[in-house]
Amino acid sequence: MLGTLARLGLTRLTSFEGSLAGGVLWANFGGSLLMGILKSWDGSTSSLLNGDHKPLVGPKYTSQTDIPWFVGVTTGLYGSFTSFSSFIEVMFNLSAHKQINGLYSYPNPGYGVMALIAYVILTMAVSVGGYKAGSHIAKGLKELSVPVNKFEAVADVSIMVVGVAGWIVVLVLAIVMNHGSWRYWSLCCVFSPFGVYIRYLFSQWWNKVSKRFMVGTFAANVFGTAIMSILVLLQTGKSMSGAGPIVSHPVKCTVLSGLRDGLCGSLTTISTFAAECNNLRRLRDAYAYALISIAVSYIIMVLILGVYIWVHGSTAAVCQ
Repeated sequence: MLGTLARLGLTRLTSFEGSLAGGVLWANFGGSLLMGILKSWDGSTSSLLNGDHKPLVGPKYTSQTDIPWFVGVTTGLYGSFTSFSSFIEVMFNLSAHKQINGLYSYPNPGYGVMALIAYVILTMAVSVGGYKAGSHIAKGLKELSVPVNKFEAVADVSIMVVGVAGWIVVLVLAIVMNHGSWRYWSLCCVFSPFGVYIRYLFSQWWNKVSKRFMVGTFAANVFGTAIMSILVLLQTGKSMSGAGPIVSHPVKCTVLSGLRDGLCGSLTTISTFAAECNNLRRLRDAYAYALISIAVSYIIMVLILGVYIWVHGSTAAVCQ
């Protein structure tokens, strides 16, 4: 929930007329930077990996991925801070000359292809570069070690209690607060944990299939992009009658926005994607993994969203 709020807040803060590729680009950089710091900083987990530490529950930790709070921060917080499906949506909008309230103005359609390629290069360079910058910062923290073992049990229990309580609070707010943008922000927080858990399960099931291609993360990013395409289509695709969008009720539209930015935004991730591209042993595998993930997701959005709006047209959503 915190990662989703950080992503959406930073996206709105950096989205303004004349901004240089603002919006989700900043969130993807920030999440990748933080991911690089934590994954490369041994001092954040060294006190938990020594032979003397006994976890609150289960056997002793053998690696960082065994530590609950580490998984929570990297997969949950940083993974939700970034969004792969939002990145693909911007790609599609640039290539299709489509904006929320109009069209991008290009001299001819060919410039949409150039804009798409430029945005892919920029996002991947910023995200992978952010992860590497985080790794460099971690080297400067090499001598610093945090005694997490002294308060791990208290922190784990506190985070679980606050997390469950927080989810109940935002669920109540989504039901009772029906003015302004309260319901939108609350629904994003309500749906975001489900996206994170689906992505985590996908990675646990399928990332071990191959050391050369992260199947679990690929499945989460593609699946989340497909759902995002359907949700955007329902919000902005013209109905068959041409009288307005397919979903014309404001409350239903707001629920779709919560699913889009909460569920899909957290189900897909750039920070983990950038970390995997950086850590794959063979450079050829990293490029193949990145290109296939982006190409397949973009093609899915074109087939689901693009085909429909090119036939029936698009319009602004009834909610923002």
